[in-house]
Amino acid sequence: MTDDNVLSQRKRDTAMTRPTDTSPQKPESGRPLHRRHARASAAPGNAQTLFDQAEDSARPPGTAPALDVSGALAALAQRLDGLASEIRRFDGNLSAVSAEIGELKTEKRVLTEMHDRCRKLTEQFHERECLYPVFRSVIAAADRCRRETTRLQRLLSGHPQDMHLDAALALRHLLEARKADLLELEALLANFGVEAFHHPGDAFDPSEQKCIKPVHIEDARLDRRIAKRLLPGYRRDSKIIRPEYVTVYILSSTVHNEREV
Repeated sequence: MTDDNVLSQRKRDTAMTRPTDTSPQKPESGRPLHRRHARASAAPGNAQTLFDQAEDSARPPGTAPALDVSGALAALAQRLDGLASEIRRFDGNLSAVSAEIGELKTEKRVLTEMHDRCRKLTEQFHERECLYPVFRSVIAAADRCRRETTRLQRLLSGHPQDMHLDAALALRHLLEARKADLLELEALLANFGVEAFHHPGDAFDPSEQKCIKPVHIEDARLDRRIAKRLLPGYRRDSKIIRPEYVTVYILSSTVHNEREV
């Protein structure tokens, strides 16, 4: 056996006796074999995926990927534009609602004024058509009591010695009854705010007084002065229900001039 044959035989014996390595093979780059196979099996048309994989492999380990600033700003600007549009829409709705609220306030004010006006007219109608006729009737009854009281006082003070005692007592009882009736009627009027009044001063005032009878005189200093107060006036809340009845001095020349005119 030659030397070459002996060397070949030894190599074969060594290969037969060496233990078999069953562990998975590692790539020379240190990455797992299945990851390389996965990237190799990626679709050849997906260029963005291949670009991202290339960036991942080129980026140092432990560093974050670079941010797309321009894209983020564009997205933020688009979002702000959308919010601005929403704000403008809400402003338009708010303006419309404010206008409607203003119209409702105006309508409410008008309705309130109309309601107050109707209430006042109703009160005036009730006062004029219902209360005043009753007041005038009560005032007329009080006037009769006042006249009767004056007449009875005149009878009793005229000739009491010529009057029978029973007649005098009857007149006195009747006088006291008329006085009591007058007080009761005036109290009834006062319960409704109606009060008797006498116009102050001696000058005749046609707004609060009524001339029942003129008294002709020649003295100009007494012209249109009160001669006698006959019956008091009555008013309610500054409204004249019945004016005061008076007689007034009238200058005779004034009467002649008025007749000539």
